[in-house]
Amino acid sequence: MTDPMDFNEEEEAYASLADEMNDGDVVWVESDWDAQAVKQGKEYAIEHDLPWPPRTGDFDRYYERKHN
Repeated sequence: MTDPMDFNEEEEAYASLADEMNDGDVVWVESDWDAQAVKQGKEYAIEHDLPWPPRTGDFDRYYERKHN
């Protein structure tokens, strides 16, 4: 079980958006996404030197970076 103290809305927003980009056929159009998720994901990306907007494979790299 995840510790609630470890939950970070900005991190979750970035991970969710990056995961959506893994479909491969998704074209990033910022206005197509939830504005709050975009705002939070972008803040997280900037703070943690992650690519913005997320691209295909960024979620996988994010996950590996976090857990290694």
